[in-house]
Parts: sequence; C-alpha cells; structure tokens
Amino acid sequence: MMALQKSVIVVGSINVDCTVSVSNLPKPGETVHGTDAFYLPGGKGGNQAVSVAAADTKAVMISAVGNDSYGKQALDSLKGYGVDTAGVLEKDGATGTAFIFVEGSGENLIVVTPGANSLVSANDAERLIKEFAKDAPPTVLAQLELPIETVEHAAKVTEEATGRFILNLAPAAEISTKMLAACDPIVVNEYEASFILGREIANTHEALVAAVDLAKRAKSVVITLGSQGAVYVDSSIGAGNEVRHVEAKKVEAVDTTGAGDAFVGAMTAALSRGSALGEAVEIGILAGTAAVLHFGAQPPRS
Repeated sequence: MMALQKSVIVVGSINVDCTVSVSNLPKPGETVHGTDAFYLPGGKGGNQAVSVAAADTKAVMISAVGNDSYGKQALDSLKGYGVDTAGVLEKDGATGTAFIFVEGSGENLIVVTPGANSLVSANDAERLIKEFAKDAPPTVLAQLELPIETVEHAAKVTEEATGRFILNLAPAAEISTKMLAACDPIVVNEYEASFILGREIANTHEALVAAVDLAKRAKSVVITLGSQGAVYVDSSIGAGNEVRHVEAKKVEAVDTTGAGDAFVGAMTAALSRGSALGEAVEIGILAGTAAVLHFGAQPPRS
C-alpha cells in the first residue's frame, strides 16, 4: 500500500510585520529613535507554516488576508517558501499587521492588529480542514491569533476526524477545558503556562513541575524556555509520563522574533512524520536556535 504524504494543516494568522530596530525598548511614556521600518512577512500561523515547510513537510495554510497589496505580498512570500495557500481566503479590508520593535540584544516588543485574521470563521475552518484531510487523519496546528471560537471548532473537527490537534497558546487567552484536553501537545512559554496555572514560573525546575500539572489537563505538554531550551511531558510512553528538560545551544541572538514559531513548526513537522515528542522537541529547539541568528520572523530566502 502506498504511504500517504505527511502534511500539517496550519489554522492560523498571516500578518505583515512592520519591524524597527531600537537601541533600547521604550519604557511607558518614553520616546526612542529607531531605524527605518522594514515590512516583512509574518503572523504566527504563517511563520509556523514556513517552519513546517522548511522541515520538508507539506504545510497547508488555513487563514485570510485582506484585499490590499500586503495580502498579495504575504501570499507570494508563503508560496515562495513552499507553503500551500489554497486554504487562504481573501476578505474585504486590511491584512493583519504586527508592529515589532527589536533592541540591540535581540529582545522585542510586539503589538498585533488582526485585520483579516479576525474574519476566519468556524465554518471556514471546518470546511477547509475537511477538504484537506480527505485521505488521512489530519495533523492540525493552531495558535490564538484567529478568533477563539474558530480555533475551538478546529480542535473539535480534528478530534472528530481522529486527527492530532496541536495548540500554541499564543497570545495567552482563556480556552475551554475541552479544547485544552484535546491538545497533543499544548505548547506554551513560561508566561503562557503561568497564565493557565495562575502561578509564576521562575526556573527550569518550576517549569518541569508546571508541565506535569498541565499534563493532567492536556494529552501532552511542551513549555519553551527561550535560551534555556524546553521541558515536556509525554504521557504516551509506557504506563507513566516521560518528563524531560532539553537544553538549547548557546548562541548570540540577532533577533528573537519568530524563534518560538520556528520551534513549533519544526516540532509539529516531526510529530506528523511519526517522531516521539522528545525527538520532536529536540528538532524544534534546533530550528528555534537557528531562527535567532537572522533578522525577521521568517528566514531569508536565497
């Protein structure tokens, strides 16, 4: 029997990133000078789809852009990276925009306006997931830059199709216990994990404990720790949980924008190809580390 091609359906946002470099991020009420603005492709969904495609896995995007010039540029860019954009809808209005300020250390400050992303409906998600998952149970990756009800419905449709639903809880927001229970894994950073659990996570040990606690609510859990790597809990190993900290290689960051998205996309691609969660996390960390070595949320195309 011929093996079906592995693919990932990304239900997520497409933005244009307006990026400005500054010597230091501004404090409340402070004005700082920056470089000329660069307009680059972005959006957590688009970034993660690019990372999936970079991992030699088919990436199918379900999203929306506006009927403006930025929407066309965003689609052309995604296609250039090898992302299938057949599921991207064109809506009246503006394409989503992220305003990003990057300081010398590589740290950033981001404000997002959703634009067309806010118009992707639950019905859109259901119709397109079913269209792209005719031949096999789908691997669906989502974030929270689309309407919550759309993402919730995507999780429901994925479960009904006996697929695997992966959620990057970014930006942090309240979700239902039912959607949390469907996540395999839920991927969060320290702040997002703290948001769910209602307590601060200050170090790796506390992140491991938090991951174990979250695994009581989700099928599996990954907590990213920036330059410290990630921790995960995989409940599919034998009779108990596999709980582990995976360290990241130390590098000098140029721009941390999109590093988390690179991690999530590469990890999801590995899971879709049958990797265990631990191996997938290791692959994701390599991609996330490489992502901080270039400017912008998506890698430069040669």
